[in-house]
Amino acid sequence: QDCQDLMDKKKGGLGCRFQHNVKQKLSTHHSVRVYMGHDNAWDLEDIVKVGRKAKCCPYYTVRELRNTAQLVICPYNYLVDPKIRKSMEINLKNQIIVLDEAHNIEDSARDAVSGSF
Repeated sequence: QDCQDLMDKKKGGLGCRFQHNVKQKLSTHHSVRVYMGHDNAWDLEDIVKVGRKAKCCPYYTVRELRNTAQLVICPYNYLVDPKIRKSMEINLKNQIIVLDEAHNIEDSARDAVSGSF
C-alpha cells in the first residue's frame, strides 16, 4: 500500500526513488548479473536481494527486464484476462505461448470473463 501511495500523484505521492533507480542501475539483464555476481538463472528472491543491494524496486526491475526477455513465465490469468493483460502491458501478437497443465486453461478463461456480484 505504501508503494501505491508513493506512486499516486492524486494522494500527493512524489514517486518512488527505488523505481527511478531501476532505469539507471538495473535496466538490462547484464546489469542484474553484475549485481548478482553470477550468470546462473535467478528467481524472485534473487531479484529482491539485488534490489536491496542496488536500492532498486524489484517489481519495476522485473517489469523493465521483461521487455528484452526471451522467456517469460506467468500464470494463466495474466494471458486470458484482458484487464490483467492490459495492466501488465502484455502483447501476445507474434508470440509463442506454451501452456503447462493446459487442461486448467478452461477454468481460468471462464473465471476471466465471469462477473461476480
